Amino acid sequence: MNVGLFFTTASVYQMLRGAVVVFSGLFSVLFLGHRLERFQVISLLLVVLGVTIVGLSNVISPAPHAFASGETPESVDANAWKAVVGVTMVLGAQIFTATQFVVEEKIIHRYHLTPLRAVGLEGTFGALSVMIAIPILHLTIGRSHPGGYFDAPSGFRQIIDNPSVWQTSIYIMLSIAFFNYFGLSVTRFLSATSRATIDTCRTLFIWMSSLALGWETFSWIQVIGFVVLVYGTFVYNRVIQLPF
Repeated sequence: MNVGLFFTTASVYQMLRGAVVVFSGLFSVLFLGHRLERFQVISLLLVVLGVTIVGLSNVISPAPHAFASGETPESVDANAWKAVVGVTMVLGAQIFTATQFVVEEKIIHRYHLTPLRAVGLEGTFGALSVMIAIPILHLTIGRSHPGGYFDAPSGFRQIIDNPSVWQTSIYIMLSIAFFNYFGLSVTRFLSATSRATIDTCRTLFIWMSSLALGWETFSWIQVIGFVVLVYGTFVYNRVIQLPF
């Protein structure tokens, strides 16, 4: 999912994460025995439509600064393909995220596990996984691509030599810890799908921040996709009732 962020913008990335609602709802029915009502099914379809519109907006205009920076039409086509790859990777990652939500809900309710302990176990497992993956990826990919994403010595050097990088990393770790704790609390007292729908509300703030910082340009296609996505979210959470 994070690799997909390399090929798309922050707001599109966040909007596409709204697809986790669909997978979470389907997996809740298949593996937890939940039953979706008619309005929930319609809301999930609306979420799918919204995510599709957002994904198309990123493919149609992947790099609004392309011609301004002197890029050729061939480069713009390459950017479009990168956008397709980014969208596909982010959407594919939502299957694993939805699986995580459903497994967390099942474990928490079955073993009466507190959210704080669950976050600690997840953090420990994640740290061990990364520590094992770093040398493997460096030996298999990083050594043949020096300075690339999987070049471990280069990555650690960039972190140590740039205080802003390691300070930001600490802030991100704290932010994720609190985010996971509150997310698991929602899963424990509500459901995995409710957590997934509430999580999509972050999109608005990320989108507004990206526009304010000048990281991307305004797109009406994204606006339409976002409105459909949020409407589906609100319908699922019973904030808005369907007119039929």
